[in-house]
Order: sequence, then C-alpha cells, then structure tokens
Amino acid sequence: MTIDGDAPNVIDFGATETDAGALEHDIDDFELDWRTEPPEPAASARPKSTVEERFGQAVMRLRLYYGWSQRDLQRTCGVHQSQISRLESGRQRGLSSRRIFAILRALRVGEIAFLPPPTGPQTPLEIMLFGDPWERAGRAVERRVSRRRSA
Repeated sequence: MTIDGDAPNVIDFGATETDAGALEHDIDDFELDWRTEPPEPAASARPKSTVEERFGQAVMRLRLYYGWSQRDLQRTCGVHQSQISRLESGRQRGLSSRRIFAILRALRVGEIAFLPPPTGPQTPLEIMLFGDPWERAGRAVERRVSRRRSA
C-alpha cells in the first residue's frame, strides 16, 4: 500500500509480494563467527506486513501530513485516540466500517485504489482469449453499480 506523494488524499492498496517459499541451505553453506553480532536479516526475510498494518501506516502518514496528533484526529472524527493508536500500529481488530469511514472522511481521503493481486504475467494468447481478468471484473462492477442507480 502506498500513498501517492502528489495526492495526499488517495490511499493505494498495491499488490503485495508473494512468498518465495522456504529457503533450503546445507549447513556447510554458513560460516559463523561467534564474536560478532548476527547480520541483519535480508529485506525478503522480514515478515510481510499485514493489510491492517499497511492501512494503519497509511492513516498515520495522512495524519502526520496534516500535522495532527492522534487527539486532533479524535476530535475531528469522533473515534477514540486509543483506537486510532491501535489502528495505526496494525493491532486494532473489529473497528466498524462507520468508524473507519469517519477517520477517512476526517483525513479527506477521496479515493481508495485497490490494485490487482500479484499473478504471473499473462501470455498474449491468454489475454486474447480471455481478456484481462482485472479489467473484466472492473467492468462487471461498473455494470452492477449502474443497474442499481437506474433501478
């Protein structure tokens, strides 16, 4: 998830990397020097952040962009500061959609963009035969929403 630097009111939920699986090493591949500190884990070895953590980080970034404390955000949206704190740290579970939307309105979020999940690249033949599944799903959503509005 990224926040577009030019547009502070857009939250972009990008596709996350997929796990490459367990690494297999022979014990002879490692040389250990017990006198030194262990090396920092590689970026790929760090645990992936959860959706809750990425969302919380986006909320925190927008809040800090406006120069607000958590209490300032509480006064603006009506959600308790402790819940905002847990949300920003990715530890808040069960926050109602009403409260999430209140936070997003207070932070002036105008758009939330969901990107397609990571998949292997489609071959030109697959695109020709089946089309792009993400685009197809987007068109289906647009059709359903327009039907509801016209009904």
